[in-house]
Amino acid sequence: MRGNPQLMAIAMLVRKFGTKIPGGGYEVTISHEEMANFSQWGMFQEVPDLDLKQVRWQYYPQNTIEGELVTPESITPESVTEALSEKTDD
Repeated sequence: MRGNPQLMAIAMLVRKFGTKIPGGGYEVTISHEEMANFSQWGMFQEVPDLDLKQVRWQYYPQNTIEGELVTPESITPESVTEALSEKTDD
């Protein structure tokens, strides 16, 4: 396990947030529904601090954000905007 930082991260989280079980271990229970709700495009990464004394583990679900559709037709070029402002200044 020492050679795999991701396993070390998981073990630490299980110990920190898990429930103590007989034999001195810890466990975390996750339902199939919870696992199915995780994004298939999620990203887990390890980020060492500059002083190498700590490591941060990060998870990004990569969920899609829905918003207004912007197309080239809905964007006014700066040259047109400048020409319009010059006409109003006259």
